[in-house]
Amino acid sequence: MATIRTPDRKILRRRCSQAENVLVSSPFYSGSSVPWIRPRDDGTLEFWTRLNPFDWANRVPDPNALLKDLEKFGSDRVTLRVARKLHAKIYMADEEWAWIGSPNLSWMGFERNLELVCELDATEVPSLLRVVGQLRGSLTEITVEDLAAFVSTTWDAIKTEHARGEAELSGDMQAAVELADELVAPRPAVRPTNLPPLSEFIRFLRTRPEPAATELLARHGGKHNLQGHVKQTYYGALVFLLDPARAALRQRLANAKLVSVPRIAEDVTDSWSDFLDRNASLRDDDLDFNFSILRRIMPERWGGYTTTGGGGSPTLKRMLPLVARFLDERQ
Repeated sequence: MATIRTPDRKILRRRCSQAENVLVSSPFYSGSSVPWIRPRDDGTLEFWTRLNPFDWANRVPDPNALLKDLEKFGSDRVTLRVARKLHAKIYMADEEWAWIGSPNLSWMGFERNLELVCELDATEVPSLLRVVGQLRGSLTEITVEDLAAFVSTTWDAIKTEHARGEAELSGDMQAAVELADELVAPRPAVRPTNLPPLSEFIRFLRTRPEPAATELLARHGGKHNLQGHVKQTYYGALVFLLDPARAALRQRLANAKLVSVPRIAEDVTDSWSDFLDRNASLRDDDLDFNFSILRRIMPERWGGYTTTGGGGSPTLKRMLPLVARFLDERQ
């Protein structure tokens, strides 16, 4: 029968060291804790986590330490899977024992924080395995070599951000975000063509009296230095709403009341977040938009990487209903 208890790193280390196959899911981890999940010498490890440069800048994971430990263990015996939305914490050994609960794979999670796990035995693990199988399809498999490329590309930016004491939107961080997006979403789900340029949308905004349109024009003109937000959210909203599968959603947005900051329904936010995840590496150098830049300025709720502040979401909230009306007018 399942048992509720507090996590114990000594138990975790012992269970994993005796196991032939270990699966661990932990969005965040510390370098000192990665060795706790190493299986026996002839075993295999499947590790699920996030791949977010801003997480690393904020010191919640340590990809460099993870890489060194996996290389020492043997990259041919490791399966890495990543997902931006990962929150599940799972510790499973040989499909005979598992913990599911709240702690991340870190010293804080196991030694300092107040955490709980539910311990499953061999009779209960099969139910967890069914869920693991469902979740696995939502993650992207990368190689240890991919992780090494991410660490190499990101390391200089991370050292700079740590020296500053905060994660800024530097060019080096943008390069790190682009690599992360290429690894997680290497092939965009959509490849739009013949997109109306931003200049045409700006002319449309000048015909609109609504506060949301006035504010977008001001931002495009340099208010708060947000002209880049206007460009990136315009092309993001455009590609999002041109999908025929979103015709009904687009009509709802076109009919929305254009107050200063329009209220966007939760299902629209969810659809947008999934869209951005699937198309993270989409870019068009001729039109000068890049979904990795869009991800960099969006908060996590909106499919982005930023963990503090609204980022580009206030601009996007104004943009979505106006782009929907713009597209209707063009038809």
